[in-house]
Amino acid sequence: MKVLCKRTYFLENSNIYGEFNKAYGEKYVAYCKNKYYEYEEADGYPKTLGIKYYIMSEDGSSHPLTDKDFHRYFYDIEQIRDIKLNEIFKW
Repeated sequence: MKVLCKRTYFLENSNIYGEFNKAYGEKYVAYCKNKYYEYEEADGYPKTLGIKYYIMSEDGSSHPLTDKDFHRYFYDIEQIRDIKLNEIFKW
């Protein structure tokens, strides 16, 4: 399924060897505002740790998100539909 990013999501490189051409501790943009991304829901053990979703980034990697962070940074399909309907009908 697809989600829309409503706020730019930054990650910090915690890998000593470097990741995405970023030095250790350097921040980079993982998800850009107003772009659509694929996601899947977590099953099994990760769900018991509080991870609810995995968002696929443009480079093919996926990042785990909790329910709180998911709703802070992304709109799901139902929310997008409601926003567009409210704009049309001016509720």
